[in-house]
Amino acid sequence: MAREEAPRSRISLWAQVLLSGALLAFVLVGVNVLARKFYLRKDLTTERAFELDDATLQRLRALDRDVTIYLVFPGQEVSFDRCLPTVWQRIGVLCEEFRKRSSRIKVEIVTEANPSALEDLRRHFESPVSNSIYVVTQFDKERFGKKALGVRAGSFYDGDPTTGRVDNFFGERWLLAALVASTQEKKRVVYSLIGHEEMTVASGLTVLARFLEEREGVELRPLPLKDLPGVPGDAEGVLVAAPQSSLEPREIDLLKEYMSRGGGVFFAVDPGSRADLQTFLRDFGVEARRGVVLDNYENLRHDRRFLRVQRYSDHEINRGMQNLNMSFIVPLTSIVRPANQRVAGCVVTPLFFSGPQAWEETGPLNQPRPVRDPGELSAMETEEKQFPLGVAVSVALGRHDARMIVWGSASALFDYNIGRLSVMNLEYILNHFRWLVGREELIAVPPKRPGQRPMDLAPPTLARIQWITILGFPMLGIVMGFLAWFLRRK
Repeated sequence: MAREEAPRSRISLWAQVLLSGALLAFVLVGVNVLARKFYLRKDLTTERAFELDDATLQRLRALDRDVTIYLVFPGQEVSFDRCLPTVWQRIGVLCEEFRKRSSRIKVEIVTEANPSALEDLRRHFESPVSNSIYVVTQFDKERFGKKALGVRAGSFYDGDPTTGRVDNFFGERWLLAALVASTQEKKRVVYSLIGHEEMTVASGLTVLARFLEEREGVELRPLPLKDLPGVPGDAEGVLVAAPQSSLEPREIDLLKEYMSRGGGVFFAVDPGSRADLQTFLRDFGVEARRGVVLDNYENLRHDRRFLRVQRYSDHEINRGMQNLNMSFIVPLTSIVRPANQRVAGCVVTPLFFSGPQAWEETGPLNQPRPVRDPGELSAMETEEKQFPLGVAVSVALGRHDARMIVWGSASALFDYNIGRLSVMNLEYILNHFRWLVGREELIAVPPKRPGQRPMDLAPPTLARIQWITILGFPMLGIVMGFLAWFLRRK
């Protein structure tokens, strides 16, 4: 009887093993099928180096046209910049994430081994160059949207070209901007007011115009409002940059009419200007003073006229700025703040502030060592112990909510200053334009830091890991062995 039960026990045991193996294989295959159908990836790195921002995901989900991203790898550029291999590895990961998040996106790597991709690319770009990304959106059989990106240090990434260390990777921002620009059938336009000795697109705002075009697909066009019946209907915003003479009453009425249609106006004030903007700004609850804010402590290279702004308010424009440990350089600025007299329907919010040691200089700026004179306003004398240098205004006018931004410094937008700013400073300027035209979802897509950081563990934690390694694993083996012996004994 015992001999007959032994084979049955073996058969039963083998049956259990085969059944368990089949069940395990079924679970593994099922999990992989589900993972392929419902793509989910969680980035556990400290810097979220491999996770797409919510704004990017939102844009990818809403994509309703076919987009092809062509990657043309660097050639001789690698010998001059050792960062490029790491940067292009991140570009590959980023493009793959884009492809997985949207079935509309196709990624083509242009190499000699893939001549068809090069042929397709040349249909849209006559002479593609190495170390570049090309984005092509198909509207129909005849019409395409196109955007080319050069992978350049100082804009696409920051790092040390001699060692290959990459500090910041801005690829997601650039690729998202290229995607937005290429999928727009209609040209987006922001107008810059002219006719009052302002800085123009051709002289003084060239870098800003190029940056808006590259990053946002926005064209900055001149606006001779004196000669027009009104602000053009395709205007997404109007920039008024340092007018040296006052606007005519008719121009002011046209700007107000434009705002009543939901338009946005960006005023950048020049403290030394002869233009009188006070009446216009006061109608919206904003005060712009005449003096220049100086600071002997928080400045750029010991030039007290160039303020290093490190204090930001809780506003959509400043999303993430408090966590970046970044200074925004503001030269030759006046105090811009909410007026004492509130205006119904206008919500005025300060944007960024001076340091506590700043003061408002009302005398000449060519003094060798200017100091605060009696009667000049000091930041320490204000309730907040700082000066507001820029404000954002939400205005309830007509059927739509208009928007206005007022800076105390027009110089911050000019070529001589903006050309030497860091990428993050330029991004902060772009955030203002994004909010002005109602594109808040593109604000502050954070940079990625792809460099691997070692774990920084305290000595007590290291000691616990050591004892777990020495005693924990052997004890686990003993417990498992005892459990196996106990089950076989039964």
